[in-house]
Amino acid sequence: MKLVVKMLMNSLWGKFGEVNELYEKVEVEARDSLDYFNKGYTKLRNKGTRYILGKVTGFKLKRHTHPIWNAYVACMGRHVIYQEMKKIPTEDLVYVDTDGIHFTGDHKDKFKISDEMGDFKVVHENINGLYTKRKVYRLFDKEGNVIETKMAGNTDRASLSNEQLTGEEEFIVKSTYTAKKALRTGNYDKLGTNIKTRKKIDVKEQEIYYPDNWKSYRKDKILMTPEQEIFMN
Repeated sequence: MKLVVKMLMNSLWGKFGEVNELYEKVEVEARDSLDYFNKGYTKLRNKGTRYILGKVTGFKLKRHTHPIWNAYVACMGRHVIYQEMKKIPTEDLVYVDTDGIHFTGDHKDKFKISDEMGDFKVVHENINGLYTKRKVYRLFDKEGNVIETKMAGNTDRASLSNEQLTGEEEFIVKSTYTAKKALRTGNYDKLGTNIKTRKKIDVKEQEIYYPDNWKSYRKDKILMTPEQEIFMN
């Protein structure tokens, strides 16, 4: 029942934020689309060797759209996770995401832990972690076996090596040959075909705010200790 309620709430949140974008549309040959891209048009779909391009001219709200509720839910979610995050000393705080906190040390008594919706529950405990940047990390058990790999936007993330995950080595990404690639290379024959490209994770210097001062840091690779504990809300 809890799962059903959660799914319904998520669906309502999405419905409250729905809007219809109004487009000015044109149909052009793929090789002639560059001028339109420079004017703010984007590709809506393919039509053989031609593109249907569109430029947003306005928005139309649906009858059930109530953006204030989207803003309120998103704001409260970030506020709650931020308040919980501040319970962890800076030196023990490792990673925070939409619904979870990763940290080292013994801080479980600072959280309300139960199976009730909205409370925290322990997902992993006494494990190791490898973190490189936002939305990119890997968790291991004590024997070094991979428990979970997180990398937003990559469906083959489980197959990546630790060196690829930390930006030390390249890896292969399967994708579609897009209009931007064709315009950049001048090769229109590959449009719409599946291709393989080499990619390397770019680990850049980041800034975080916790809780009352700014600090810059660079984390190319963070190896966590076996005392790591991870909570998910």
